[in-house]
Amino acid sequence: MVGAQPCCAPTVFDLVFPPVIESIGRRSIAAIESVGRVGHFVADMTRALRDVGTWFGPTIVQMRRIGAELSRHIKPVVWKRS
Repeated sequence: MVGAQPCCAPTVFDLVFPPVIESIGRRSIAAIESVGRVGHFVADMTRALRDVGTWFGPTIVQMRRIGAELSRHIKPVVWKRS
């Protein structure tokens, strides 16, 4: 049956709901992708925080450049020989 017409006319459900459902689907997928991006960011940040040797030195230098007083907040470490 080439060129046959469908048996029924489109209903309101066929005309209205698919765009609504597609819109909800797109927004749901976008929200899940956002959660995934935040999860990757937090995982990367956690890995970076464990690598203290990389960020501790530059942090102290930058604190001194902006005038942060380290001596007020950090007690000096006194090494005792036994």
